[in-house]
Amino acid sequence: MDAAPAAVALRRARLADHDAIGALLSQVDSMHRSALPWLFREPVGPARPLAEFEGLLAGPDSAVWVVPDSADQPLGVAIGLMRPTTVHPLIRPARYGLLDVLVVDQAARGRGLGRALTQAFEAWARGQRAEWLEVKVYAFNEPARRAYEAQGYAPLALQLRKPLGGDCAGADARSHVLADGSCCKWERAPPAIFSLWLWLFALRSAVCASEAKRFGLTAESLLSACPERR
Repeated sequence: MDAAPAAVALRRARLADHDAIGALLSQVDSMHRSALPWLFREPVGPARPLAEFEGLLAGPDSAVWVVPDSADQPLGVAIGLMRPTTVHPLIRPARYGLLDVLVVDQAARGRGLGRALTQAFEAWARGQRAEWLEVKVYAFNEPARRAYEAQGYAPLALQLRKPLGGDCAGADARSHVLADGSCCKWERAPPAIFSLWLWLFALRSAVCASEAKRFGLTAESLLSACPERR
């Protein structure tokens, strides 16, 4: 996010802000598509229809703030929601505040706007009698995580994901799923570094076999000396 705000002016969003806010949100949408292509895609039609925006402005459990520039056009936006805990015998009934979205225009970052928007959300959630506050940050977004932690937010849970190959559906045999879940495709041949690794692996295996034969090592001692062959 950015440094402590110095008298940052905020206001509640208005219906007329819909298009400008949509342009701001498209910046984070693009970032998400780039980092997590297996999950996010280009929208077919409006990403956030006007009716949905109207509901956020009018709903009792939602609020939208903007930081306007000198022409009253939004430079940053935050969307706050009130949420109940899951209804379950083991879960205590409670309501908490969720910072659903926060975006500051790329050109306006480093001026305290993000922190000011976060503080506006927190003040509103307290007024709604929230018991705690939450914000979701994807693992790739280290700057956002550090910024929220600097404001007192701490990790709550770790969500893990294991791709099963569906991310590369329709791709040829040279495609594979990376550790981050994205699909990587080699257009002609595997990268040279991978070929070099295979050559070194084969060389070490041959050396291990040669040394075993020379010194009369057993299969068990060979495996101990060359663990990658297990």
